[in-house]
Amino acid sequence: MTLPDSRIAYIDVSITCLPQMAQRPLAYAHWPQYIALFCCTRSLQILHAFPYGFERMPLRSSLFSPILRSAPPPPPREPPPPRSPKESTAGVPLGEVLEAAGGLVAGRNALNIWMERRGVYELLTTELVGALGGYLRGRLARLGRRLGRRPRLLEAGAADGHLVAHLRASLAGERGEAAVADVFACDDFSTAAPGGVRAARSRGVEQLGYWEALAEHKPDMVVCAWMPMGVDWSHAFRHTPTVREYLLLGEADDGSVGHLWRTWGNPAFRPPTAPPSLPPPYLADGWERADLPEIGRWMLNRFDSDLDPHGSRAVSFVRLNS
Repeated sequence: MTLPDSRIAYIDVSITCLPQMAQRPLAYAHWPQYIALFCCTRSLQILHAFPYGFERMPLRSSLFSPILRSAPPPPPREPPPPRSPKESTAGVPLGEVLEAAGGLVAGRNALNIWMERRGVYELLTTELVGALGGYLRGRLARLGRRLGRRPRLLEAGAADGHLVAHLRASLAGERGEAAVADVFACDDFSTAAPGGVRAARSRGVEQLGYWEALAEHKPDMVVCAWMPMGVDWSHAFRHTPTVREYLLLGEADDGSVGHLWRTWGNPAFRPPTAPPSLPPPYLADGWERADLPEIGRWMLNRFDSDLDPHGSRAVSFVRLNS
């Protein structure tokens, strides 16, 4: 899709807003700010239309003119510095302007729009489900032989239950054999879409917070896809005595999944007062990390584009000496 040239002469972007705007397409980013900006602009237009102008409305003058006369005049404002012609975006395509401002538009297409409108973060393809199910089947089978019982698998934050339904099918027994593991799923439904709770319950998702499900089911392994941004559930996973491995799916290290330091150990987000030698939380807790490219190669998320086609990864964290 080709967008017309921008009619915006200049654009000023605060770098503090870019990480938040980059988490979702521009159409849905910061909508409260857009509404507030529209309301303020419209209010100023209405006030400016008064016969005496906004500065000399009769009511305002009668109430505040004695105060204004006694107050010293404000210093004259300095004119803004002249803009360089090189800073103008008048001839830049609109798509490039939006991308530079933090909107995710370049290299994206109808699939991104479809996933955005339906609240889909990761596309569950046959290949992805097969690779993930194969990995879990092997790991849980070995774990079951070591424990001498059928292990327990928990999907935390299961949302509408599509993923756990596929996992149950992948881990089901063959030719009358017992299932490889007991599979549970939980979600508190705090962000559920209309009708999503009923669909999730029909797929066996329990209305529990992840910490409640950890205490109730005592899982041996945890799967979590697209942990909410800025929060960390992995601390609870690691400090549940029965959990020997947890698997995180989604953007890793510098994306919109989990906490960039507490979950992933990204050194760029280490606490400012911490020494440079401070190890990542998972390492300090006695866990090791391993990327799983055999799963990650099939992952496709709602923010992927032609410019950045593989934003999601599958990352395993395993308890040392377990």
